[in-house]
Amino acid sequence: MHILDSNVWIFAFLKSGEAPLDYLYQVYNGEITVRLTPYIVEEVVTNIRHEYGGRLTNEQLDEFLTNFLSFSSNCDHVDSPSQEEIGKIDLLQERAKPHYHLIGETLGIQAKDAPILLSAYQLRRYDPLILTADEEFASLDPSDFESYSGLNPSERNLTSVTIEYLEIDEDITPDRDLPDTN
Repeated sequence: MHILDSNVWIFAFLKSGEAPLDYLYQVYNGEITVRLTPYIVEEVVTNIRHEYGGRLTNEQLDEFLTNFLSFSSNCDHVDSPSQEEIGKIDLLQERAKPHYHLIGETLGIQAKDAPILLSAYQLRRYDPLILTADEEFASLDPSDFESYSGLNPSERNLTSVTIEYLEIDEDITPDRDLPDTN
């Protein structure tokens, strides 16, 4: 089971470089299965609006959101949340939760990445892989949790969580089409 960080979804649907788009095709073709959480959906929607809103036309922004939401809800290989689950998430309130800040401080990651790590931990029996374009987050090795907490990672099945860095080539590749899930 894979968990794609919001930055991977954004780069894939903006067609920024080959690697994120390749992952999208792997999902589409059933080579990998992805768990998409309500938190990640809200991160994608919020980040695309705030970080790219000034660089994209309203039409491009609408197209991005339509493509992302259509793919995530219609692709058989994306375990996606319901609209009701997504509607319950308030990104700012979620990020402000003290336990995410504690996890972030303890593990040396940003608190905003803690919900993604916890989602992977909940899937630990499936050997989850978190794919991210965030080098800091990717540098965390869950098998090192013992040094942070005194816990034996293998006893808690923490060693099954893997975080992988995906280097992003920021060049737009408009000649490649997105998978069609409509």
